[in-house]
Amino acid sequence: MALLATLGFVTAVGAAHNAMLLLLFGGFWLGMHSFLGFVRLSSRLDREARLPLLSAEDYDRAVLNRTGQARRTVVDQEK
Repeated sequence: MALLATLGFVTAVGAAHNAMLLLLFGGFWLGMHSFLGFVRLSSRLDREARLPLLSAEDYDRAVLNRTGQARRTVVDQEK
């Protein structure tokens, strides 16, 4: 699949077939594979540990209960 996608891109944009193109797409596909592997591993570990996903309000409430004060702050974007 990665080879077909790479060849399709090369054909669509008319890129030269050289080592830099191979290096670019090799790195891209390796990065995508690594990212998706991390997501799968993280999801599997969450399921096995039965960790619930927290909303922002749940997180704030947990921090407030633990420390007595909420640590999350909203940064003012006005300059």
